[in-house]
Amino acid sequence: MTDREAEKKRLNRIRSELEHVPTNWTMELDGDQLIIKASPPSGEGADPFPAEYARMHENDQHVALFVIGAHTDKIFLLDLLDRAIETIKRIRQPGQHQAQHSPQHQAQPDFNPKDYAAQCAMACDKPLFQEYMAECFNNGELPADKEETANLVRKALNIKSRSELNASQRWLELNHNFTNWQKGRTA
Repeated sequence: MTDREAEKKRLNRIRSELEHVPTNWTMELDGDQLIIKASPPSGEGADPFPAEYARMHENDQHVALFVIGAHTDKIFLLDLLDRAIETIKRIRQPGQHQAQHSPQHQAQPDFNPKDYAAQCAMACDKPLFQEYMAECFNNGELPADKEETANLVRKALNIKSRSELNASQRWLELNHNFTNWQKGRTA
């Protein structure tokens, strides 16, 4: 079995385990003992009372919190992994260099990478970008014009002028977040 096959088998086992373990974990204190309890998965014949799974000394609270969070942490990590896999599949295209598909490259395909100030100026003139800035940085209040949008960008990125963008990764991050926001609206 190759490493990749072993990883796939382990991942499938983890996914399968989630279907058969309790989803609602709690922790109670009984004197100096922590009691970890869990309600079994709901369904026909399910016991409505939480089962006691472990007792430990109250000083082991970090262990108890780890156990209680394990189920939701696994779900979170599996979801994150699934989204990462989908993103990789989407950006991989045969015959093209992968660097051309990075989020930074996608965010400014028509611009010289050092000319973020010009890119920002053009974005500030677009109604959809103005709506994004309003929703995310101005309590939903639309900026009156391009200059007010530029002021919101400067405030959001904590810069004094757009010319500072050429030496900053912050514009790339903001623009990448805008692209994700825009995709979410069309999905």
